[in-house]
Amino acid sequence: MWRKRTFLARRFFRGLIFRRFLFGAATILVFGGIAYKIHSDDVARIEKAAGKRAENLTEPELLSAMKNLGIRKLEITPEENEEIKRSKTE
Repeated sequence: MWRKRTFLARRFFRGLIFRRFLFGAATILVFGGIAYKIHSDDVARIEKAAGKRAENLTEPELLSAMKNLGIRKLEITPEENEEIKRSKTE
């Protein structure tokens, strides 16, 4: 069972708000209006390969790292999507 935990990191990044959500063993990275759900272990691999935290990556850098490491994004559940939507209105 997924224990729902949410940690929001809001940061203005080149005019967009970056958010990070933790849901059990998965992390959702939101760049502006686009969300990427990735295993937390894979986020650590991306950060190690890129040499910087996910919050400091641009969306193209994230996608490039995911492609180079063979990481596929996971499906976002309706509950997670609602949590993301709620955070946008806060």
